[in-house]
Amino acid sequence: MDFSETLRQFVSRYAFYLDDMPGLREEPLTATQLDAFETLHGFSFPESYRILLMTTGAGFLGFTEIFSPAPDSPVSFQAHRAFLQPYCPDVFPFAANGCGDYYAFPIVEGQCEDRILFIDHEIYYTACPTRYADFQGFCVSEYTRQYP
Repeated sequence: MDFSETLRQFVSRYAFYLDDMPGLREEPLTATQLDAFETLHGFSFPESYRILLMTTGAGFLGFTEIFSPAPDSPVSFQAHRAFLQPYCPDVFPFAANGCGDYYAFPIVEGQCEDRILFIDHEIYYTACPTRYADFQGFCVSEYTRQYP
């Protein structure tokens, strides 16, 4: 099963959670919107992050809030990235756990790598490796942690 189908099944299975909490998920973005963002900022996203944004949209994923690249989004990454710049200038923060920590993609040569860093507020926003193999593994872990 591909990742977009996994996401669709989750949304179908747990729609009552999402429907009862308006504002916790955004409308999906289009490939054109994502392409424009990547061009504007000079880096590209991992394919699995693009798939999530085009399939389910940004917002809550289990206990984790997935940020949107859309500048007008209430869950835009922009304030978080500006805050993290002095600590971790070469990352794209794509999520927060609600406790002051972030998850991010490292940006290397104009590409967000499909590996996950944990930015720990308790050690001065230091970027640390995680147990997740990639963004898809991160998402599956977050979904199943919240909704077994």
